[in-house]
Amino acid sequence: MQKNLIIILMLVCSFFFGIKTTNAQAEIQAFGSAYPEQLKQYAADCLLLLGIDRRIRICIYISDQLPSPFEGRTIKHNPDTTGSDQFSVYVLAGLKADQQLLVLAHELIHIQQYASRKLDIRGTDVFWHGKKFYLDPDRLTTTPWENEAYADDDRLAKQFLKIRKQTQKSITELAAANRRPDTRSR
Repeated sequence: MQKNLIIILMLVCSFFFGIKTTNAQAEIQAFGSAYPEQLKQYAADCLLLLGIDRRIRICIYISDQLPSPFEGRTIKHNPDTTGSDQFSVYVLAGLKADQQLLVLAHELIHIQQYASRKLDIRGTDVFWHGKKFYLDPDRLTTTPWENEAYADDDRLAKQFLKIRKQTQKSITELAAANRRPDTRSR
């Protein structure tokens, strides 16, 4: 509860005071987007909401080069020289902005799965909670890690948008209060 309150306060501060709430553990780059800074900030805020506390590096690519029928893809690379986990996240270009953010939230959940060691890839072997899985190319969307990501991606995106709307409402209320004449000084 206290952790959630701290995250909410950090997000409120970021929108209210214009302070960036980047996850100090995450280095994020974005390519192929007309709004790379907003995309990076959204990713950083989602990582905070997901509670990722490992050092990671993420490159987000908005691309039209995804195999059908995928709208997003996350690839885990070997750690860099500092030991930080590295990921490439691909989001299909041409999607509406809100759908791109939903796909990005889904892919960030996969990063959280890797960071928490629930999902692991060793060579060509995939492990979920330590259990080896055979990947059937026709059933990739029904794996347990995909089921978890699909179950949580909408919640994550909605949680982010709810906090954003609450923050905007608070800003509007404060601005309105500041415009009212102060009757106490009379």
